[in-house]
Amino acid sequence: MYHFGLGETSLVKLIQGAIQKKGKFTRIDLAQDDYEGLLDLPLIYEKLERKEVSTRFRGYSKYESSGKDNSSESPYMDHKSGYTIYIGAFRGSNCFVRIYDKKLQVGEECAWPVWNRVEFQLSHEAADQYCNPTWNVNPETGEIVKGKNRFPDPRRATFADRSFPKTAYYYLKFLDPYYKQKQDSLGFWYLEETHKRNWADCSWWTKFLKVSEGQSIGLPKNETGLEEIDNWLKHQASGAICLLTSVYGERYIEELLEVGKEKFSRNKNTKICCKKVLKTEQKLLKTFLMRFLFEKSETLVEL
Repeated sequence: MYHFGLGETSLVKLIQGAIQKKGKFTRIDLAQDDYEGLLDLPLIYEKLERKEVSTRFRGYSKYESSGKDNSSESPYMDHKSGYTIYIGAFRGSNCFVRIYDKKLQVGEECAWPVWNRVEFQLSHEAADQYCNPTWNVNPETGEIVKGKNRFPDPRRATFADRSFPKTAYYYLKFLDPYYKQKQDSLGFWYLEETHKRNWADCSWWTKFLKVSEGQSIGLPKNETGLEEIDNWLKHQASGAICLLTSVYGERYIEELLEVGKEKFSRNKNTKICCKKVLKTEQKLLKTFLMRFLFEKSETLVEL
C-alpha cells in the first residue's frame, strides 16, 4: 500500500490507486464464509446433478480427498484436503466458482465447528474488468478506438459499487422446484413440474448471501440486452436507415432519435435495461451512428 503513496487505506482506495498508476489486475478472489452450516455441500452437488440451479457457468465437478493425496500434479492442489465443488470451467476460463469445506482443508488446528466457503476466482481480463471496467469508445468524440487505448465504461459499476452478494447472486442461484396439481383424462391427479423460471430461490442460499434479489455487476460482458440491440440495429436495420438518411439528410436521424426517446419512455423493460445509460452517452450514440451510416452510404448506388 505504501508503494502507492496511500498509507493506511481501504481496499477500494487501493484499487483506485492502482488504476491511477495504470496498473493491471491479473487475479482477484471473491469469497464469503459460512460459519452457521447454511451450506450443505452434498446437497449443493445434488442440486447441480438435478439441474435445480440457475447459473451463467457451464459444467461442474466434485473433488474429494482424505488429505493423503499430496501429489503436486493434482490440478486441485490448492484445496487438496477436503471436499470441493467446482462450478464453471476450471481450466481455460477467466471466471469460475469453488465451494468447499474450509474446516476440512485447514485440519485439526481449525477452531470453528463449521467453516464452508464460496469463492469466485477471476483472472486476466475478467479480473481487470471487475476492478477497472473499460471499453474502447472515446468519451469526447464517440469514436471506436483501435489499439490498446481504453476508457472508463460509464455503463458498468465501479469496484466501489460491487459486492460479493451481488456477484454471487447474479451468477449462481440454487432453486427449489415448484409443482402444479393436474388431472389426467381418466380423472387421476398428478403433480407436474413447472418451468424453471417459476421456481423459488433456496432460502438457505439467499440467507447465506443476505439478499432477496440480484443486480447485474457487469463482469466483462456487455450490459444485459444492449449487445443484442446493437447487433440487431447493425445487421437488420442499418441498410434502411442508411438509405433514408441519404435521402432526407441528418434531420432524419434527429427525428428517429425523438421517436425512439418517446418509445423508450413508455417501455419499462428498456428502462430497466438502459437505466445506467448517461445523458452524455446519447451524444456518443448519435456521433457513432452518424459515422456508421455515412460510411455505409458511400457504397450505395445512386438513385
